[in-house]
Amino acid sequence: MKHQKCSSCHKEKTLDSFHVDRSRKSGRQRYCKECKKFFDKEGYHPKYKTKYMIYYLPKERYIGMTYNLKRRMTAHKQRHHRDITGYRVILTTKHEKLAHVVETLLHLIGFNGFRY
Repeated sequence: MKHQKCSSCHKEKTLDSFHVDRSRKSGRQRYCKECKKFFDKEGYHPKYKTKYMIYYLPKERYIGMTYNLKRRMTAHKQRHHRDITGYRVILTTKHEKLAHVVETLLHLIGFNGFRY
């Protein structure tokens, strides 16, 4: 039986421990089912958890803050029906308070976004 190494836990596992991904050469995803389940549940990769990002949606003139950009863009597109094309990350920081201050200042000068 063939084996593959998980890119997250670095353990050799059988191919049936990985979801199918036909776009990859191996035909399986990089992460084992256990690691993928953890990432999907938690919504982030642990090493990126403390990085806050300020992002900009130009067509909406929207400024927002998140630590999981992929999940946030999906929410904007599906739930809020916002146009996310051309989004940019303006700032990445480990300091949550700094991210909040920058986001608030951008809202005060006229950009749309979530207000407390």
